[in-house]
Amino acid sequence: MAVRCIVCNEHLSTKNVHVKRCRKCYYDSIGSSPLKPWLNKEWLMAHYYDKKMSFSSIARLCGVKPSTIDHAFTDKFKLKSRERNLRGEKNLCWKGGRTVCNGYVLLYHPEPHARKSRKNYVPEHILVAETSVGRKLTENETVHHKNGIKNDNRPENLQVLSPRNHRCLEHAHEAFSKLLIFGDLAPHLREELYRLFTSFIKERLDISV
Repeated sequence: MAVRCIVCNEHLSTKNVHVKRCRKCYYDSIGSSPLKPWLNKEWLMAHYYDKKMSFSSIARLCGVKPSTIDHAFTDKFKLKSRERNLRGEKNLCWKGGRTVCNGYVLLYHPEPHARKSRKNYVPEHILVAETSVGRKLTENETVHHKNGIKNDNRPENLQVLSPRNHRCLEHAHEAFSKLLIFGDLAPHLREELYRLFTSFIKERLDISV
């Protein structure tokens, strides 16, 4: 037996004969109420469009289920959803185009770049180094943080090296650090040892430290 709305005579997709009205006619009949702010079109639009709240957030605010907000939004007022998967400043999670991943600072960079990720982010140290040298880095160049701090991207703390020299420098720093930490050295010798270390790196690897 087909079930139809008693108001508009629209066919209802249900076999429950106790359902008398369609959703639109139901919401039209209960109208708006101060105790049911989600049934106020202006209030609902303000929270969804202006305050960027989700149906779940509005439902928690009103103490109802998200489906209740969805029905009012879609069936009663016939409103359109916000655009999804927006990028850049239009995205709800936008934080100024600056984020941190594995300790490295990444910057939002929509312009073409060889080292840009799928989400249009480029490591900040790459951009700073390219500005310092006045050109784009090649595929055979990497950027070394002299003090070992990944998010310290001051120009004076960055050094452009080949991958091989970068690995050699990192290994040398590791060995030198172990010597300073575990070696039996007098404090007045540490400064002299570092001077000899920098000289060794320059002579053997032709890398300035």
